[in-house]
Amino acid sequence: MTVYLCNVGTSSSQAIIKDRTFLARYLPHLTQPPSRLDAELVRRLGGVDQAVRAMTPYFLAFDHRREDDLRSRLSAEVHSLVRSGVTPQDRVVLFYSDTADGEVSARLVETYLRERLGLDEDLVCRRQVLGLQVDDATRFRREGVPNYFRLVLAEGERCGWANVTLNPTGGYKALVSYATLLGMRFAVPVCYIFDNGQELLHLPPLPVEIDHARLLPLVPALEREAEFWGKTPHDLRVQYRPLLESAGAGLVTLSPIGLLVYERLRKTSDQQPLTVYLSRQAWADLIDAPHDWDVVGFLGRLRTPADVARYRHPLSDGTLWLKPGNTADRYRVELEGDRLLVYRIQDHDEYDRSVARSWPRAQYAPFTRFDFVE
Repeated sequence: MTVYLCNVGTSSSQAIIKDRTFLARYLPHLTQPPSRLDAELVRRLGGVDQAVRAMTPYFLAFDHRREDDLRSRLSAEVHSLVRSGVTPQDRVVLFYSDTADGEVSARLVETYLRERLGLDEDLVCRRQVLGLQVDDATRFRREGVPNYFRLVLAEGERCGWANVTLNPTGGYKALVSYATLLGMRFAVPVCYIFDNGQELLHLPPLPVEIDHARLLPLVPALEREAEFWGKTPHDLRVQYRPLLESAGAGLVTLSPIGLLVYERLRKTSDQQPLTVYLSRQAWADLIDAPHDWDVVGFLGRLRTPADVARYRHPLSDGTLWLKPGNTADRYRVELEGDRLLVYRIQDHDEYDRSVARSWPRAQYAPFTRFDFVE
């Protein structure tokens, strides 16, 4: 099964709103055919539901097997899906704009895919993208594009990226570049067809990868956007400046690209493999630890941040206490990217005496790697 993630525009209505029979019946007071479907025209037709009911018979009358209908009358989404070889066993997700005309168009395409192309009702769905419109460029960039990213990411995670094809033929042209970035990031194909064209263009997935090792330490800063530059090493500022954009009044926020990077880092960081490092005192604690603590076994279970989270008790200075369970051993640690720094390994009584005091890192450096030999 292929999962087609399609951007939807208003091309499904183009041939209909120029049809004389349709105009005479539903828009008799217009002096000339409208140039495109918009919110005002939807209002004139009686709202979204009324517009869909009026247009659906005309749209279903077009035959995708006829070249003229496919290229000139049916929508860009249907055209590209037919050229892609969509089958009744495939899944199609339609992303449409935060507008009345966007919803009408998506519902027309959805109906055609089910009734004329035979796709199962459960395999075709619509997803409205809040903020996706062209009247307010700032809202488009700060809400529409991030929401589009989130919806595409959710579908990719749900269905598995290996099955996904991105289809940005319809919808706003500004989204094509963002869809291409998603295709490169997740190594999935992007297909596109020009207006009235016959050949489907395939943009192959390129071997592009995010440098997780260098970026993972920035996740806390990305979560607190206004502090980003203050927590970012100077030599990375220019390289990663596209992650942010100005929000005015001296503030910054994540750019759409920054959001895409952050969402992937956030998901990756929980499963990022960790390497354990011990301070000088922690090495001494390990040597002196009672056998029943099983320090090596416990440290060996801390393979990812998600494993650490099972035992963590955070402190205000960013360090953690780890409590394994029904044993007396306690671990003061810090997560630094893909490194787990162990400051001390103490018994419960020592832990009680030192639980609240500060732990200046400089007093425990250097930290040396602790390797597990199986």
